[in-house]
Amino acid sequence: MDASYGEDEDGRCQMGMLTCIGNATVGWTSQRQKVVALSSMEAEYIALSAGAQHAAWMKEFLAELEEVTTPVIITNNDGVRKLSENSGFHKKTKHIHQRYHYIWQQLELGLLTIE
Repeated sequence: MDASYGEDEDGRCQMGMLTCIGNATVGWTSQRQKVVALSSMEAEYIALSAGAQHAAWMKEFLAELEEVTTPVIITNNDGVRKLSENSGFHKKTKHIHQRYHYIWQQLELGLLTIE
């Protein structure tokens, strides 16, 4: 997953996801985020949350095929990785809407990994 920051005329960011199983690409998406992010880290974190939701769906789909593994989401933003791994209070990120903290639950339950 990845996201741009504020390149659109209305301030919304573009995010993209690539879905792979092993070395095979099985899907991709690119879309504008629904909200205006106030920082590049927030834009990336929103994309990470969307990626976690997609990974959960993909895991359920693969469970039906009896091919369950723990999804790995790769991000190029170290701040996003650190925020996702530490659900404590963060002064600079308190404005991020609670819906994007879905990632905390997924990590706590061991349902996915962030790299």
